[in-house]
Amino acid sequence: QDWLISLSIAYQIPQSGSVERQIDQLLERVDIIPPSLILSQAAIESGWGSSRFAKNGNNLFGQWCFKQGCGMVPQQRLDGKGHEVAKFASINQSVRAYIKNLNSYKAYQKFRELRLTLRKRNQALYVYQLLTGLQNYSEQGSIYIEKVRNLIRHNNLEQYDKKFSSILTSR
Repeated sequence: QDWLISLSIAYQIPQSGSVERQIDQLLERVDIIPPSLILSQAAIESGWGSSRFAKNGNNLFGQWCFKQGCGMVPQQRLDGKGHEVAKFASINQSVRAYIKNLNSYKAYQKFRELRLTLRKRNQALYVYQLLTGLQNYSEQGSIYIEKVRNLIRHNNLEQYDKKFSSILTSR
């Protein structure tokens, strides 16, 4: 029960209502991200690991933070903006934060709904279908989605999804 409560808090699930309802909401949020999506977004957002944010802050996904000193100030940040690019102690922390971001932030609700629909149909988490739920990941919108799609195809990253197909299909 303590684990359920801590997970519900971490994923912003209301603790009111039945335990079954909490579990249903957690199953929608605490789910995997296809490896091809993780790899492609990390490559794009970090410039294949060469960006200042990747090298100095272990940030592979361009994640922002909003407290002064929480990260690194982008060199081309617009006047009046207060965000920074988050710093992480390790690459592992960056990946965990990215996954939690997709699994909990309201901007990615459509992504989670698409994933849940595939789960309910007992279908694999087909990355190209899920991509449409990430329109808000970048200010570039559909152009960004096309970049991710092209990078996945060009580098045959779907092969990693296929290696995990049993996990991507069932829970």
